Amino acid sequence: AVGPPVKLEKQRNGSSVLYVPGGTYLKCDLGLPAVKGLRINQYTVTMDIMVDLDRLEDGVANDDDEAAAHDADTINAADDGKAKSDERASGEKAKDDEAKDEKEKAKEEDDGGKADDDADDKTKSKVALFQATYRAVRKTEECYVRGDGRVGNYTYASAGDKIVKSSRWTRVVVVVDAIAGTMNTYVGGEQCCKITHARIKGKDGRYAVPPTGILLFASR
Repeated sequence: AVGPPVKLEKQRNGSSVLYVPGGTYLKCDLGLPAVKGLRINQYTVTMDIMVDLDRLEDGVANDDDEAAAHDADTINAADDGKAKSDERASGEKAKDDEAKDEKEKAKEEDDGGKADDDADDKTKSKVALFQATYRAVRKTEECYVRGDGRVGNYTYASAGDKIVKSSRWTRVVVVVDAIAGTMNTYVGGEQCCKITHARIKGKDGRYAVPPTGILLFASR
């Protein structure tokens, strides 16, 4: 475990479970042979989990968020290059624009209804299940449980009505085929989401698990 310490908790039925606090992730040694390449390109992850979905925080990044941030940085860099001839004017304008954006953002937050905020929270908040890496934590995860109980990533394409329910023990199964670019998720033995995405596809790519190990609940 990396982060705040984990602990074993006794359940009413006498069994023990591992409690993983926020900010902690687990490094799981595998020592498995590669599948369909230099990495494990086809695999299944099975977990019995209990998550308090009502306490999840917003702001967990996904690939689309990261790509948008990268595009924004590129645009800003280009704008800075054009403005070198008048850096002082550009700096003052940037400050004015920033102040204007902050005012508009505050106004939007004041004007936004609570019902709309609650609806957004269900899809924005997420808890990471695993990362297909072993050495270092990435900014984005391969699979999440979203605030509305859906399990997956990217499109969260629904294949059924089965979802993870808050604060209840649930068996979650994630089946990944990096060759085909697919992810199928199951909750309690029934399919939750069926996802086909270009970012999943790639032999020995991001979604292929290294034979050495995998990271569980890792998030930055």
